[in-house]
Amino acid sequence: MQRLMLALVLGGAPAIASAQAASSAWRVVVSDTAGFTVPYAIVEASPGGRRVADAEGIAMFPRPSHDSVLVHVRRIGFAVSSGWLRTDTPATVRLTPLPRALEAVNVTERQNTLLAQRGFYDRMDRVQRGAIVGEFITPEDLDRLSPMTLSRALVESRYVRVARMGGPNPSNVVFLGRADCGFTVLVDGFRVESLQDDLPGLTSINPGGTRRGGSRPSVEELVNGSAVAAIEVYPSAANAPSELQARAMGGRGSCGIIAVWTGGRH
Repeated sequence: MQRLMLALVLGGAPAIASAQAASSAWRVVVSDTAGFTVPYAIVEASPGGRRVADAEGIAMFPRPSHDSVLVHVRRIGFAVSSGWLRTDTPATVRLTPLPRALEAVNVTERQNTLLAQRGFYDRMDRVQRGAIVGEFITPEDLDRLSPMTLSRALVESRYVRVARMGGPNPSNVVFLGRADCGFTVLVDGFRVESLQDDLPGLTSINPGGTRRGGSRPSVEELVNGSAVAAIEVYPSAANAPSELQARAMGGRGSCGIIAVWTGGRH
């Protein structure tokens, strides 16, 4: 038989309702105002003790000897609910969600730049850790140098010496490494072929630091310095990163690798 439910709200808190039933234990079900159960709420009955509701929002007590007890229910994000509940029937406590004033949320994500996608910064980290030997001309370096030519971008390189070919064309340059060995040049990951550097017999240097040249273009003519985003220089292809070694196949073997990356610098 259904009996009249009794709930007394203290301090203007929401009413706590109970239903009539008989059992050997007393059950309190905690839910929100929409009817969804609230797990792990703290239920304190006086007398009766303290219980934590389970994942289903149910707190079980030994049946109190009193016909009613004062109950306080707390859960983060909800207003505290307090009131008297009958102990001869299971009870339902409804918690009112607290209004939340959220602070402004700034969502940030590390920008995955084109250079990062190409592995530039990963290889830089490997060099800094001593895993490989090389040097890096970063976008910040290029902004400082404001190079209009690739040779100007390499002016501070420890490993590259710029040699000028014979003839009136100022862009007739080649890039030499140790023992005047010409570098294999990669532009955006692709080996540049049919350059002046590829001609046989170009290892001799003319007086004044120029080299005997031919009719093939130089890399200086193919890559505008203002379009360069970053440069990697490896003095030995044998000790260069494996991913760049694979791209340099067919180049100058043990001579070094210059990897030029074009695009935006920021």
